[in-house]
Amino acid sequence: MVLPLLVGCNPDVGVSTIRGEMIVSPSLTDVGLVGVGETLDFNLQLDHIDGPAVDIRNATLQWIEGGGFEVLEYPERLDAFGTAFIALRFAPTYSGFHRSLVTIVSDASDSELQVELRGRGGAPAGQVWPLVLDFGLVEDGESGTLELIIASEGEATLSYEVSLLWGTHFETGTARAEVASGVQATQSVTVLSDTSDKLTDTLVITSNDAVTPRWEIPLRANDCEGGSAQLYDEDSDGTTSCAGDCNDDDARIGPGTDEEWDEIDQDCDGVIDEGTPGGDDDGDTFTEAEGDCNDDDDTVNPNAEEIENGVDDDCDGAIDNGVGSDDADGDGVAWWAGDCDDDYADAYPGAPELEDYVDNDCDGSVDEGTTIADDDGDGYSESDGDCDDTTSSVKPGAAEAEDGVDNDCDSTVDEGTRSYDDDADGFTERGDDCDDTDADVNPGAPEVLDDKVDNDCDGQVDE
Repeated sequence: MVLPLLVGCNPDVGVSTIRGEMIVSPSLTDVGLVGVGETLDFNLQLDHIDGPAVDIRNATLQWIEGGGFEVLEYPERLDAFGTAFIALRFAPTYSGFHRSLVTIVSDASDSELQVELRGRGGAPAGQVWPLVLDFGLVEDGESGTLELIIASEGEATLSYEVSLLWGTHFETGTARAEVASGVQATQSVTVLSDTSDKLTDTLVITSNDAVTPRWEIPLRANDCEGGSAQLYDEDSDGTTSCAGDCNDDDARIGPGTDEEWDEIDQDCDGVIDEGTPGGDDDGDTFTEAEGDCNDDDDTVNPNAEEIENGVDDDCDGAIDNGVGSDDADGDGVAWWAGDCDDDYADAYPGAPELEDYVDNDCDGSVDEGTTIADDDGDGYSESDGDCDDTTSSVKPGAAEAEDGVDNDCDSTVDEGTRSYDDDADGFTERGDDCDDTDADVNPGAPEVLDDKVDNDCDGQVDE
């Protein structure tokens, strides 16, 4: 069970991110045998167990094997600590095993809940399941065993024999057996691997079933391309090695993964560290870490020649330095190349911003990034007492929110909220302190008789 995200906020200040929590039961529903042409209606139960009410957005059905299952109705909302039901139906139209997956999508903390549905359509004779045995990866020198279910669903005893088409690498258990009506038996199959190569065979089952006297069950091992993907995804990252995972032992590596600066090809595209400071994205043999100030342009790098074009070609921090004319203040940038104050050497594109009430870097903003600038636009600069000038909701006089942040810059975090111990008695409102303004009232306090106060916060006064 996934716990709900506990990053809340004061409802008077922002929108709460606390999400409700619900569970579905049973998590696996096997409706058993239902005759072909018959209908069985049943429910899944949803129980709300924590947090606010939950909005249910959808309940979808995915057929895994066979069909016959149907979602009839689902509730659109589950009230706090309430119970609701999803109505389903199993109506097999043909004999055999059926499996489906119900996915319940909501705004709960666990936004997707899944329930596997199983059922079996009635038939007058035998049935075999599953229809493929995939052993997954079996290392050289190792073995693995899986079982088939052989069910007798007719009125007479089912007699059957098993054999292997090729008889290499695979072995079977009992070769001949009888199964009484309404009973099912298991047939074990073992793979013995002496190679890491793909292994295949076919298990042949012959019986006295007049409708289906012969079943051929494909057997697979080490068959990444043709097998079930989940059996061959060794690091469980959603991609197998045969589908492009260049390191199936590390879930942090696979197609679509964000590239990191670590000399590893995270996204398996054959290029290392692209898009990071350590990658040479424009192919000019310089990375951002090596001083390339524009790694999207191969004509700009520390080894390029500076030309008169209004660009810092050689990445030395100065534009058109050493070329051209009309650089009145000698800072290496002429007025026509973007120097917004060619009489002041500390003002030019790319210059560090100073606390001098001048637009030093010629970007249209004055003193940004310094202590005297209001960088987040909340009316306060760092010199005015703004303790976080990157967030407009943090400033002197701001309302304190229940978010682990000193919103009002008074060096105290979350005071006045349910997460702060306002009366310093060791308990907060979230810790069941029923009066956080009185240090003598808290869950650990002794009850004082005849004071008409619930001192120990147990819901009873002077007990």
